[in-house]
Amino acid sequence: MTVLREHGDDVLACLLPMLRAAGPGPSAPLEELARDCERRLTAITRRPARADDDWSVPWSGGCGCELCGTLGEFLADRGGRPLEWQLAEARRKHVKDQIRSAELPVKHEVWKFGSPHTLVLNKTGELFRREAKARNDAAASLEWLAARRRR
Repeated sequence: MTVLREHGDDVLACLLPMLRAAGPGPSAPLEELARDCERRLTAITRRPARADDDWSVPWSGGCGCELCGTLGEFLADRGGRPLEWQLAEARRKHVKDQIRSAELPVKHEVWKFGSPHTLVLNKTGELFRREAKARNDAAASLEWLAARRRR
């Protein structure tokens, strides 16, 4: 279920519990949903594995401001280099709020010397763990769907 939410498929997050509740021999609409779910899960499992040096973080969020634009560029960069960003307090807060609300795998800290202070962003290994978990969850969900169909 987590894999579906992480990939923006909130509606599909409801699919598996509905199928489980439907009992043996799901109705045609539920079977159609199951096929759609199976296609999406299969697509996740067939994606090429992330390269060890690919630190890009998918993100479609942001408010469109210049700060979110810079954050988006940092996230899209395949490199694992940190971003040292001198920002006033309100601007730092905005960036940190974006990171928190999107649950991005990015650690942030503030270096409190100079003016304005420096916000330091580092992508974390959670990026790789989440992707591996998404693949494992998708594979497990596919197995469950296959077993369900055999009933």
